[in-house]
Amino acid sequence: DPAGAAGGSPPARSGGRAIDVHSLLVSVQCSAEGEYNEIASITLSNQHRVIRSLFSRHASGALFSAQTLLLCLLLNLATMAVVNGAAIPVGLFIPCMTVGALGGRLVGELIANSDSISAAAAAA
Repeated sequence: DPAGAAGGSPPARSGGRAIDVHSLLVSVQCSAEGEYNEIASITLSNQHRVIRSLFSRHASGALFSAQTLLLCLLLNLATMAVVNGAAIPVGLFIPCMTVGALGGRLVGELIANSDSISAAAAAA
């Protein structure tokens, strides 16, 4: 539940420094207080903060769903391919870091989900 994650969760930590996740979360077309748009939070926020939050250990399952991570990963890959082929000067270092962070968090979330499913099946 994204609204619950934005409410009273402790700040995520990355490398010993706390990440202010509330400054990362964007509430585009959200009606209730404390709700946020996951896709807008990844695509419209400062990419340095997004990368730091995606690399954080303590943000697992708290900020973004696997579907959102996959959609943003594909969107970033497509955008990088188009921009890289265009004849305009752009930097690709931060977008590459974002794609890596999205892919890594997606794999981590999928492994965590499969572990919880297998643990529930073993307990039944």
